Amino acid sequence: MKIRRWYIDGFGIFHDTEVADLPDGLTVLVGPNEAGKSTLLDFLRWMLFASNKSRKVKPLHGGRLGGRLWLEGPSGIYQISRYEISAKKLQSDITRPDGEPGTAAELIDQLGRADQTLFETVYAFSQFELQSFANLNQEQVRIRLFSSSITGAGRTAAEVLETLKKERDSLLKTRSGRIYELVKAIKEVQRRIAQARARASSYPQLYAATLAAEAEVERLENEVMLAKAQRAELEHLQRQRLRQLSELQANCTDHVRELTSLECSIPVRQALLGFPRWTLELIMGTSAIAVSLAIWRWLVGDRLGAAIFGFSGILGLLSSGILFTMKRRQRRNARDLEIRMRKDSALVHAKIRDLAEDLADMKQRAQLQEQIRSLEAQIAARIGSGELTQALRNELTTGEIACWDLALAASELQVTALQNERNSKIEARYEVRLALKDLEATADVVTLETQQEALLEQMRQAIRSYQVLSLAQRLIEHTLARFEEDQQPAVLNNAAALFSQVTQGEYSKLQQRENTLYIIDRFGGQRGPEVLSTGTAQELYVCLRLSLIQNNIERGISLPVIMDDVFVNFDPERVRRMAAIMAAFAASQQILLFTSQPALANMLEAELPSLKRIELSRYAGAAGPA
Repeated sequence: MKIRRWYIDGFGIFHDTEVADLPDGLTVLVGPNEAGKSTLLDFLRWMLFASNKSRKVKPLHGGRLGGRLWLEGPSGIYQISRYEISAKKLQSDITRPDGEPGTAAELIDQLGRADQTLFETVYAFSQFELQSFANLNQEQVRIRLFSSSITGAGRTAAEVLETLKKERDSLLKTRSGRIYELVKAIKEVQRRIAQARARASSYPQLYAATLAAEAEVERLENEVMLAKAQRAELEHLQRQRLRQLSELQANCTDHVRELTSLECSIPVRQALLGFPRWTLELIMGTSAIAVSLAIWRWLVGDRLGAAIFGFSGILGLLSSGILFTMKRRQRRNARDLEIRMRKDSALVHAKIRDLAEDLADMKQRAQLQEQIRSLEAQIAARIGSGELTQALRNELTTGEIACWDLALAASELQVTALQNERNSKIEARYEVRLALKDLEATADVVTLETQQEALLEQMRQAIRSYQVLSLAQRLIEHTLARFEEDQQPAVLNNAAALFSQVTQGEYSKLQQRENTLYIIDRFGGQRGPEVLSTGTAQELYVCLRLSLIQNNIERGISLPVIMDDVFVNFDPERVRRMAAIMAAFAASQQILLFTSQPALANMLEAELPSLKRIELSRYAGAAGPA
């Protein structure tokens, strides 16, 4: 792959600048400081790879940041067009030799599958990259230098190793990867299995608790229904008793009124008949009844009725007292009455008539007593007989009606307490059912064990894949190490020959042990690069690069070599010898050499008259072809 042409639209000091017809061999670009040589190196690097590591310089004289580059490979000329649209976006187009759009992968193939690190370390370097041998000793660089011819088919061993490493890391890495995640998942399933088994062991107790809760709720439901029924019966009985008491009170009031009228008529008539003894007894008995009725009315709360009956009783008692006194007087005057009766026959006949009338009144009294008994029978018929009737009578006389309200209140409290207990048991039953349902849903040991087995199988497959990838990586690394071991002596021998030529045999041999480079002088002494002068060390590093490039050319990998003022610290004698080496090297390799030393350009031109020389002026960037 060779660079044939470039066009810079805008990059640093360059604007609308074009260089064309670059030859296969050596091209020297000569210019003083600030002529844009390092900027041109950055432009070529950016055009080929354009990664975040590429250094881009914003245009100072106008134009869009970017340009075009023409590369010639075995299949023809590829054109690369690359422009920056924004700070994070590029417009990149690749055109194949047939004019069709190409891809970045095709460009990498044309570059011998070299990446940016290898290209900028070995092929396109400035004095900055010559500062240390470490740049050439990086593992990535060493692997890419010696792996290109191992795998073939357009891929290097480095790419294969990177792919294997990525795939292996995706399976297992520190606290990450597929295997790590599977182990975590298996541990979680095993934890759930242990919990499920522990829960399953408690299933009988939980099921028994569920049945007990069901039975308790059913029992309380029955007790609540029974308490409600008892309360309803008690309310019905209370209403019935109150109704019966109301009827009894009404009937007793009517009958007592009738008895009172009858009892009041008997003393009046008895008085008219001359107050006989039995009349006095009748009045006293009636008065006692009235007093009893007054007391009963008082107990049932009828104050007016009690007052009426009390007044009647007291009046009767007073009347009986008066009659008793009159009776005693009558007896005392009986003798006088007989004398008068003998004396007055008219009065005797009148007395006989009065006795006859008194007999009639006695018959009427008997009838009244019969009426009283009839009324009492009617009362008994109205309120019934037996224990309930007696209880009603007792309640009428003892005042226990208020106890019914207390009984109803107690029944209400019992119903409320039972309902609260029932609701509490229903909640407990719900919690037990929920726990049982959760247990049935999560304690499926068989399902969890199936998941565990599936995860174990996935982990076994992942482990097998990891082992295969690790084995493949080791095989490639081993092959690469053997290949590097075989190739490294040739690279060091070629570099030692070049270095000996530059130093006129002062240093004849190079050795590398444990990633440390040793230089053997003509007396057999060895030293490290750090003890060499700056110019001598840089001469060594250029020789090492040229040897590595030569090794790649022999394996069919050819890339343009770009050097930016790498001979600035060489003395004139060694510059002349390096110019001879570069001229010989240009016979098989395209070289673009940027220098600020016209003498070096003249030496190179003397060694290789066919080279192409391009002059750059300070603060260049003038439009048009160079």
